[in-house]
Amino acid sequence: MGTLRRILPSILILVVLFSSFLGTSFAEEESSTSDSELKWTFEKVNDGIDNFIYLEKSAEDSNYRWNEITIYCQKKVLTAYIGVDFADESGWKGVARIRHDSKPVKNLSYTVTRDRESIYINSPKVFVSEILKSKKFIIKIGTIDGYKTSTYYTSDLQSYKKQFSAKGCKLG
Repeated sequence: MGTLRRILPSILILVVLFSSFLGTSFAEEESSTSDSELKWTFEKVNDGIDNFIYLEKSAEDSNYRWNEITIYCQKKVLTAYIGVDFADESGWKGVARIRHDSKPVKNLSYTVTRDRESIYINSPKVFVSEILKSKKFIIKIGTIDGYKTSTYYTSDLQSYKKQFSAKGCKLG
C-alpha cells in the first residue's frame, strides 16, 4: 500500500498528460465555448504615470499564438492591434482580410510594429465601429508561415461603450 501511495500522483499526472495529448477530457462539456470565453477582458490602468483602459479578446479558434485583439484608449486616442508573429508585408504596411457576419470580405490595412509581434490597425475607429455592428468577424492575416485565419465574437463588446466614451474614445 505504501508503494501505491508514492506512485499514485505520478500515475495521475501521466494520465492527465496523456489525455490532453489525445484531446480528451475527464469532464467533457456539452458546449465547447463557455460564456467566459466569449467575453472581452476589460482593464483600467492608472499607476500614477499611465492612465488608460483597454479590452482584449482571443480568437474562439485559438490555435495560433498571435490571435489576441486589443482595443486601447489613452489620452483620447483609440488604438487597435492584433498580436501576430512575423506578418508577411511589403515594408511595414500590409493588408489583412476581414468578414463581418455573412457580409462581403473587406481589406483591413495595418502597420507592423517594430518588434514584429503585432500589427496596428490603421483605421481603429472604423474597425471598432464595424465589429460593433456584427456578431462575429473573421480575420485572415498573411504571415511568413502562410495565412492564419481566426474567428472572434463581439458578445459583450457593446457594454464597454460608456467606459471608452468617458476616456474620450468613442466606440462605434
